[in-house]
Amino acid sequence: MSKEIDNFKKFLCDSMINGDYEFIKCCEHTATIEIDGVSFSLWISNEPKYHFEFHGNYDFWSTMQPLNTQEKRLKGWRNIKPHIEKYRNDILRPEKMKAFNKLKKELEQ
Repeated sequence: MSKEIDNFKKFLCDSMINGDYEFIKCCEHTATIEIDGVSFSLWISNEPKYHFEFHGNYDFWSTMQPLNTQEKRLKGWRNIKPHIEKYRNDILRPEKMKAFNKLKKELEQ
């Protein structure tokens, strides 16, 4: 079983580093990607050299840690960062501006 787990960890790590995933969406704290039709969450909120990692069930991911070195985390982060920035600029900021303008209009009445 440990060999299969090691293979799975390597697969996830390689997928992140090589960009072999589909970026789905993000919020302030997590990004959602899809690898081979399976969705995964990544913690993106903190500085990547310490906390960029797969996210979800703590017990499961704390033992898995596919991105288990700073070098791997930074390589994965460099790959996903442009997707995050584009999504934040194209989707999240306009949504926030819309909510802000709605609130501003309500307060002016």
